[in-house]
Amino acid sequence: MTTNPSPEAPQRTQSVTPPPSGSSTRLLILLVLLVVAIGALGFDYAVARPGIDAADEKIQKFVDESNRQSVKDGKRVTPDEIRKLLGRQPTRVEKHPDDQYEIEYYCWWGPVPVLNMRRHYLTVVYAGDEPRHYTSHYKNEMAPIEALPIQQTPAEVTDEQVPPPTSNAEKKGKESTTTETKSGDVAPAEGEGGKPEGGESGKEK
Repeated sequence: MTTNPSPEAPQRTQSVTPPPSGSSTRLLILLVLLVVAIGALGFDYAVARPGIDAADEKIQKFVDESNRQSVKDGKRVTPDEIRKLLGRQPTRVEKHPDDQYEIEYYCWWGPVPVLNMRRHYLTVVYAGDEPRHYTSHYKNEMAPIEALPIQQTPAEVTDEQVPPPTSNAEKKGKESTTTETKSGDVAPAEGEGGKPEGGESGKEK
């Protein structure tokens, strides 16, 4: 028995749908963020931390050498000398001309918000007349209020004069100089024997 060969079935074409582009975009963003975080972490530990330690040591050594010099040979450390020593300009400068001082901030994270004043920065305080001179510096902390030459406002002086204090004896002496009668008249001072001075009342000499 012979069978007729069945006609070949038409070949089915499989359509491959591309993956949604949204998932690949999110994956790319996550990879970029991961690379940025790893790079920031490496910069923080490999560059910023050693850099600020070296800068702090440079300033301290330079100031100590300047202080060891005699009054004749020594000179005050100015902001220009600190900038030249560090080889960079300050990231931010706070000027207080009324109190004659200014503060320079050297941030190893540059002007990056939040990070620049939290991670690895130097605070340098200068005081006096222009050009101001170095007074102190601090690593990873703000200058305390005790280090700032802030002018204290004197207490207000009033023109009111406070009367001198009086003793109890003086008060009693003032009260006993005049005595009042029940009718409100002032009684005359009594002489010897309890009689009023000037003779008996109602009689003339």
